[in-house]
Amino acid sequence: MQYNKDAVTIEGVVRDAIVAAGGISESNADAFQKVGWSRAARTDKGVSAVGQVVALRMLTPQDDMGEAINERLPPGIRVFGVARVTAGFDARKTCDRRRYEYILPEFAFDPNSCRAKADSRADGGKEADAADAAAEAAAATPPDAPSPPFVFDDAAKDRMTAILRGYEGTHNFHNFTVRLPSTAPSATRYILSFECAGTVTVAGETWVRLVVVGQSFVLHQIRKMVGTALAVARGAAPPTAIADALRKDADVATPMAPELGLFLDETVYASYNKTWGAPRGEIRRDAWGDAATRFKLDRVYPHIAARDGEAGVNAEWLRSLNERNFRFSAWATAGRRTPKAKRGVGGDAVAGGAAKAGRGAGGRGRGRRGDGSG
Repeated sequence: MQYNKDAVTIEGVVRDAIVAAGGISESNADAFQKVGWSRAARTDKGVSAVGQVVALRMLTPQDDMGEAINERLPPGIRVFGVARVTAGFDARKTCDRRRYEYILPEFAFDPNSCRAKADSRADGGKEADAADAAAEAAAATPPDAPSPPFVFDDAAKDRMTAILRGYEGTHNFHNFTVRLPSTAPSATRYILSFECAGTVTVAGETWVRLVVVGQSFVLHQIRKMVGTALAVARGAAPPTAIADALRKDADVATPMAPELGLFLDETVYASYNKTWGAPRGEIRRDAWGDAATRFKLDRVYPHIAARDGEAGVNAEWLRSLNERNFRFSAWATAGRRTPKAKRGVGGDAVAGGAAKAGRGAGGRGRGRRGDGSG
């Protein structure tokens, strides 16, 4: 959700539909600043949205502008409602918090599915450590008897929620974004809640819903939080991995989940609604009935499942979620100062040392990178 005059974007399509419906004059069609355009959140390529809010000074030549705009939009983009707001309303600045949802296929939580594949390292294809090779060989060996199919039950839900709650509160998220030092004020973010909201059936398959609410998020933050939490849930990372990565003095490469499963579920205007809700009407997703929920069930979930079925996005990523690529076991000591060298016999210096966790020769770990934002 951001405008780019050189590319087709959702924001551009919405703008064109409003112009066609008479909500923006032709003379102002290419000047967002003239109509006071603002959007609640930006979503990058591959990331969907259900509860997006756009504010602008709009002409209303028709009684039902929402329907008039929808008539000029493709089925995958819908306006759920139109409401009048105060003159100083800014969709982004007035927003108190944002709720995002991330869905993953049930098999992603099965530690025996999509195990690490034997691949070469980023340092030029050197052979894997003997320990890693042995572990992968053991994982590839079929069990003597077939195990029962994995089911994401209530116990798995509670365990995942317990893991996700490690993010709640105020923390330094410099390890959950890119090119942001731990000393930057913007690295500190407040997470109100993060929980597993159960499952949903999409095209006959079970998908797990992870829901996070925060004031704001830095680039890739949610995808990296999901990636690290899933590594813990699958046993690829130790239970302390989240706390280790949240340390200000740590420097680790956290895994980033694919952009496919992420979408903006709702932007919340609690303070605005408290002050202006009675005289003006509240800005809430459910103020326009269950249109947004139906859109999520009919459009967003099926789109994510279909894309994953076609390209195997999650299965491919899960195979990279392992100790070899991210060195989770070294996170606990990453960045911690080592004792000063002591003089040994003959004047030799005796000191210990460790490479920064998650880094190979000349760069960050082997985690996949891609578009998409939290």
